[in-house]
Amino acid sequence: ALIGFFFVPTSAIYAYAQFARVASGLYLVLQIVILINFIYVVNEFLVEKDNKLSWVVLVSGTIITFGLGLVLISFAYHLYTPDPSCRRNLFFTTWSLVVGIVLVAILFIPKRAPTAGLLTSGALFLYTSYLLISSLTSDPGKEMCTRGEGISPRWIQIVGFFISLAAVMYSVLSAGTSGGDVFVYGVKSSEKLETDLPYRTDFFHIVFALASTYIAMLFSFWEVSPSTSEFEIDRGTISAWVKIASKWASEALYIWTVVAPAIFQSRDFGYSS
Repeated sequence: ALIGFFFVPTSAIYAYAQFARVASGLYLVLQIVILINFIYVVNEFLVEKDNKLSWVVLVSGTIITFGLGLVLISFAYHLYTPDPSCRRNLFFTTWSLVVGIVLVAILFIPKRAPTAGLLTSGALFLYTSYLLISSLTSDPGKEMCTRGEGISPRWIQIVGFFISLAAVMYSVLSAGTSGGDVFVYGVKSSEKLETDLPYRTDFFHIVFALASTYIAMLFSFWEVSPSTSEFEIDRGTISAWVKIASKWASEALYIWTVVAPAIFQSRDFGYSS
């Protein structure tokens, strides 16, 4: 199959590249859902334990996640807004800081999602701050908007690539073993047949296929046309905007999951009273 791929017409490869763009977008949405679900599961597990160790983990985790998030925001201000003309970078960074405050403020809304807490908001703030840095690093825009000193952007790209690989591995394994239950509620484990497998092979392969298209986009900078520029991992205008879009989608989805029970109080969200 690998050798035969060299004989595939260019038009077919171009068509696949267009498909991979769309499939990668679907995968990123899936990854966001899995990430937010994971944050909620960890927070709920620690709260239910209700012992000294779990509360130490909750408090320290909250401090670490918010602290690292603020470090990344400061890093973005220092490296990517050195000139007043860098308005777009300044907007993205300031917006991230404002959203971080909003993530804490929504926790004071009466009747919001009881599974949300400072740890969940801190974890999401850290993740979106990472997406901000990764996006600004991927953007090949104005050179005046990138400070020459400090950590090399290439190292940030390499570290970001391995973080993306880790996220891909987790999302594929998590989605496969959960059998898609992260998207379907109301099916209790006691209602499953004893002969059911602990994973869904079909769902696993679908997620794996979507993840493979995403990896392909990382290596091709989300471009579908030939490029004569130097090979770099996950760099390009499209790549930068995809990360910003993923960041905004993550923030919007998390905020919605927190405030939705307060808005639609007559609806059953499955939380125990």
